[in-house]
Amino acid sequence: MKQTIIDQLLIDKIGINKVCNNCKVQNGMCTTPLTPYLISDNLTLPNERIMFIGKVARGDSFGEYVADNLEDVTSFGKDYLENNSWAYYSYTKEIVETYYGDFERALKYISFSNMVKCNNETMNDTTPWDAKVNCIDKNKFIWKEVEIIKPKKIIFYTHNYYDTFIEKFRPTDCYSINDITDINHRVNIGNKTSLYWHREFLDKNNNIVCSFLRVSHPMMKNRVDFIDSILTWLKQGEKNN
Repeated sequence: MKQTIIDQLLIDKIGINKVCNNCKVQNGMCTTPLTPYLISDNLTLPNERIMFIGKVARGDSFGEYVADNLEDVTSFGKDYLENNSWAYYSYTKEIVETYYGDFERALKYISFSNMVKCNNETMNDTTPWDAKVNCIDKNKFIWKEVEIIKPKKIIFYTHNYYDTFIEKFRPTDCYSINDITDINHRVNIGNKTSLYWHREFLDKNNNIVCSFLRVSHPMMKNRVDFIDSILTWLKQGEKNN
């Protein structure tokens, strides 16, 4: 599955196609595009796969160049998820460790990627709107990754900054949509709140094809409450499948 994604990104000339070249000039998107940080083991069944999706790929030159226009950052992703103390990684590690019972086991089932594949900074998300349109709507890189991975559950760590794009997402075999919570729904996380948009995609027989939970970014959120909110959703999804 990893090689399939890399091949697809190279076929699409990520970073060097016409849309990408225009984006570099118009929006200053100057880093090398990155693969997903983690990719599920292709031996796992689609119904068992979970995908986490963040906002924008940050930085470059910390992966293995598979071409001049693409870095494989899956080794970096495993290391950061296992060892980094930032909420983005450490909360996710605790979520998957708890859900699957073991970190190494969890790695077989989870993928971790970003809506936008390169950046105009090294550490901040200052992605212009036009760059989001280019990467997500025109090149469709993230949606092609999703179609290859075919996760049963997707968790977007994107707050509301990418809702326009997420709203348009439809997986293969989607016949109807069921919003369990609306796009502006919030839940309490410590003394703050987090956005909590839960959507299901159903096939023609009313079976769940895929579901997603779009939440706020984990940063500055109460650790216990944030992790519990995601685990509650994952376990609820088990009952509905």
